[in-house]
Amino acid sequence: MFQSKSILLFGIKCTFIFLLLSLVGHHSSLGEKYARTLLSSNNIFLKNINEDEKIAFSKVEHKVFDTKIHITNNKLKEVGWYGAKVSTWHIGYLSTILLIALVLSTPFANIYQKVKALVIGIVLINIYVTFVLFFRVRYLFNKGERAIGKFEPSFLSTVADIINYITVTNIGLVMIMPVFVWLLVAFRKSDFDIFTQRPPKTS
Repeated sequence: MFQSKSILLFGIKCTFIFLLLSLVGHHSSLGEKYARTLLSSNNIFLKNINEDEKIAFSKVEHKVFDTKIHITNNKLKEVGWYGAKVSTWHIGYLSTILLIALVLSTPFANIYQKVKALVIGIVLINIYVTFVLFFRVRYLFNKGERAIGKFEPSFLSTVADIINYITVTNIGLVMIMPVFVWLLVAFRKSDFDIFTQRPPKTS
């Protein structure tokens, strides 16, 4: 079993790395560069989905959200541009650095395991972030204030509302994803044996 000291050191190290990277991202250009890279790559990806749909991102000053998604459809010009705000800081940057903090703090992983876990984990996290932005755009087209599509009330409509709440509206729940990715990439099957091993018998 894990010793209490090891768990405590893991928690302290993980918290320190996470706070350090948060401060670096907030007080330097790192956070903004991440947002620009994320949005520019997703802009290219989203623009190629449907030639009639136009998508754009703009920076906004807000306590929680930092980006606004603008959408319109060439076939329905009377609808005009509309959109909604998202936070690339929360769904992207904080998720990424939480994963980094968790991986670097993993006590029984060697350097090779940590580097491999970081590379795979960061890719997976940003695939997830891309999905969140993609889903948000599709949600706006189909269920937004001036929705262009038709998303009639149904089971799928309810599922879409739940996914939108989990991935976009509730920022706290978004931070759970890095933990799942960490468990997936930083641990080997043998690492979980410590939870199933019985303590040695004492005479």
